[in-house]
Amino acid sequence: MKYYMRQKVLAIRDRFSILDEHEDTAFTVEGKLISIGKKMHVLDASGNEVRYLHEKLISLRQTFFVAKDGKDILKISKRIVALKPKFDIKRLDGQADWYLEGGLLQHNYTINEVGTDRLVATVDKAWISIGDFYSVDVEDKQDIEDVLSAILCIDVFLARAKAARAAAAAAADKANEDD
Repeated sequence: MKYYMRQKVLAIRDRFSILDEHEDTAFTVEGKLISIGKKMHVLDASGNEVRYLHEKLISLRQTFFVAKDGKDILKISKRIVALKPKFDIKRLDGQADWYLEGGLLQHNYTINEVGTDRLVATVDKAWISIGDFYSVDVEDKQDIEDVLSAILCIDVFLARAKAARAAAAAAADKANEDD
């Protein structure tokens, strides 16, 4: 099942749609603009909340939790290995955990199941688009909401890292100008 996520660059509200393969709105993502820690609600086409994403603020590693019906079911953590971001996707409901493989910085990667290496989803980012545009191909219908939620969390982590790199580069350029 194929889904498309498009996040607008200049949006007044932190809200966007996830489209299905027929380009119908399958889900809507609503973020809180002003909150302590990032929070997002994933709503189905009828407006019912299917997932709630919330950031854990005090943690050694950047961490998001994904909740279903008020109970955390996924834990997505970022760690740095050999200067590259790595993500752990722990399924808190007892099912097999997931791992990412591929070019995370290029936003082209797969999500696979730990132990079996079963392909869960393929994620591709379009480079020539206004805003971020992702194509997500989910292998098993039962994984749709969890996969999309994990991708949203990973996108937040990667966007923050990109902003930090840009800020560091700007500060270095400013320091060089002052010399």
